[in-house]
Amino acid sequence: MSFYRTTLQKDPRKHKTCFWCGETCPAGEPRLSGAWMFEGDFCSGHYHLECDAAYSKWRKENPGEEESPEPYEMRRGKTISRSEEVAE
Repeated sequence: MSFYRTTLQKDPRKHKTCFWCGETCPAGEPRLSGAWMFEGDFCSGHYHLECDAAYSKWRKENPGEEESPEPYEMRRGKTISRSEEVAE
């Protein structure tokens, strides 16, 4: 990744899909908008605030990992994938 930039959107006007969990980031709810380069391609995505925190935590827990989880694969605000069982 040659660069990564995030911008806090305090009062967005449109619904977007969270790049981490795949759930809707509703209009009017604060979220982060990110932009980055990956293998020469420009990419962008939107994140719930708790999903961005989960991504940061995942990065710290997996320091040698070059690839991030696939888009929409993880649980909202968690560092586990949707396919993993959760003890309730």
